[in-house]
Parts: sequence; C-alpha cells; structure tokens
Amino acid sequence: MSANNEQVIENIQERISEILHVLQEAAAGNMGAMAKTTDKNDSLDALAIGVNMLLEEIEAREELIVKESKKVQIINEKLNTKNQALAANQEELHASNEELICTKKELEDRLSELERFNKLFTDREIRMRELKARIRELEEKSKK
Repeated sequence: MSANNEQVIENIQERISEILHVLQEAAAGNMGAMAKTTDKNDSLDALAIGVNMLLEEIEAREELIVKESKKVQIINEKLNTKNQALAANQEELHASNEELICTKKELEDRLSELERFNKLFTDREIRMRELKARIRELEEKSKK
C-alpha cells in the first residue's frame, strides 16, 4: 500500500472516530457536541452534517419538552389548588347539608307540635260553641 493510501485510510478512521466521539457525547447528554466537517463534501461530511442536524433537533426538542413540562407543572399546581378548594367546599357543603337536615327535623317537630296545639284549640273552640249553644238552649227552656 502506498503512503498516500495509508494517509487517506488514517484520515477516514480519524473522522469516523471523531463522529463516534460526538455520538458518545450526545449519548451522555451533551447535545452541544458537533462533528467537524471538511471541504471534501464526501460521505463522511454528509454523515457529520446529518449527525449535527440530528443533535440540533434533539436539543431543540429537549428545550421544548422542558418548556412544556414547566407549563404542565404550573397547570398541575393550579389543579391541585382548585382540587383542595373543591374538597374544602365539599366538606362545607356536607356540613351545611347536615345542618339543614337537623333544622328540617326541628321544623317538622315544631310543625307537628303546632298542629297538635291547633287541633286542641280547634276542638276546644268547637266544644265551647257546643256548650254555649247548649247553655242558650237550656236558658230558653228555663224561661219558658
């Protein structure tokens, strides 16, 4: 093999190693690593450009994911606050409902008592009228 061919192979191996190193950096989370390109515009340059574009796209999407995650976190915090308020309102509603049930029972008891007194007074009034009529009747009989 000629020295020139050996130099070309060594150059290709170095470029491939560099691209692999960039991919390893990316796998470790360093999306800012970039593969170098040459003036040759060969397949390795195309591969390096493709890797760089892919890493830029991944980095952009990661930024978007972080941004959207923050939005989701804010929404979750708002939901948690609203859920807590809702739970408090439900407790208050339950307590109010229990109070209404007790008040209703008290009112029903009072109504029942008032109905009983009304019946007593009505019966007494009817009896009083009957007695007054009987007294008039007896008075009329006694005058005759």
